[in-house]
Amino acid sequence: MDKKIIKLINLGSLSFSQLIDLAKATHIKLNGVYSIHDLPILKTNKNYIFLIHNKNETDGHFTAMRIKKNSCFYFDSFGVPCPNLVLNKLPKSIKNIYYNNKDYQNINEDHCGAYCLYFLSLGI
Repeated sequence: MDKKIIKLINLGSLSFSQLIDLAKATHIKLNGVYSIHDLPILKTNKNYIFLIHNKNETDGHFTAMRIKKNSCFYFDSFGVPCPNLVLNKLPKSIKNIYYNNKDYQNINEDHCGAYCLYFLSLGI
């Protein structure tokens, strides 16, 4: 794992603005960080981070997505498939949706934002 990402994981819980700043500092292309309840229409050739949370709460779990021309790659450090709230915002050109089903993070850890940055840094 990249040394920069290991340092990020050691930071613990990250905010929207911290994710954006860390993406810039580590040269990771990031086109937005959004609450799952406030998503724009997603666009092709973009990278996003989403906060999955209950509508009336501010704490949650970060996930990431890379959208290419005809496919998208969704990452959740708990290995959970992409929620319908996100799928409904995908461009019509998306024919294939890929996601990981491996659990990388313990339920009691708060490293999901760093895992999202790491996923996006891979350029998959």
